[in-house]
Amino acid sequence: MEQKYWNFDSNNDDDNITFIKCDVCQKLPFPDDEFDYIFCRDKFHFFEKDNFYYYLSEILRILRPGGWLEIGYLLNHDINNGPATKLMTDAWHLWLKSHNVVKDFMENFEKYLQETGKVESILHQLVKGPIGGINDFGEFIRELFICSMKSTKDYMAPFMNISTEVFDSLTSIAESEMRAKDCDMSFQLKRIIARKKIPNSKEN
Repeated sequence: MEQKYWNFDSNNDDDNITFIKCDVCQKLPFPDDEFDYIFCRDKFHFFEKDNFYYYLSEILRILRPGGWLEIGYLLNHDINNGPATKLMTDAWHLWLKSHNVVKDFMENFEKYLQETGKVESILHQLVKGPIGGINDFGEFIRELFICSMKSTKDYMAPFMNISTEVFDSLTSIAESEMRAKDCDMSFQLKRIIARKKIPNSKEN
């Protein structure tokens, strides 16, 4: 397992920040019950369903009893205009499904989390946000989507059975659609919070 440490900022005097690079498909390099709080964002897209169970078990292993777990992930896109953007996002969802990242698992993650028997006080929140538009948050999300879309070329072009040149052209059109003043696109983010059970404690 590869580990690498970086300073967050060479001018930052806070020595309580450490970055660790590791293979999350293997055992995480931390002892049991190490953390009071764990935040996990957008990891569903990097695991097949069965592999994510192991990752989840590792997260719960290193979370101390009584500690809190927060998981957030992109659930849906709502593309009301922009045919190229819709084509690309639809292809992305098909790619996820082909890699056993099933929508049912994402939509009903609370149930799977409950089935571990290790958590309680499970709450969820659905947040809808703009892609593009006139506010700073929408602009940030738009740039994130554009960057993410471009980064998928090596595996999405073959999956879509198109050349890399055609993929680049579609991405360029999608980028123009997202930058348009009349852009009408949004995304839905799901946020789940749960507390790890304390041994022998009663359910809330």
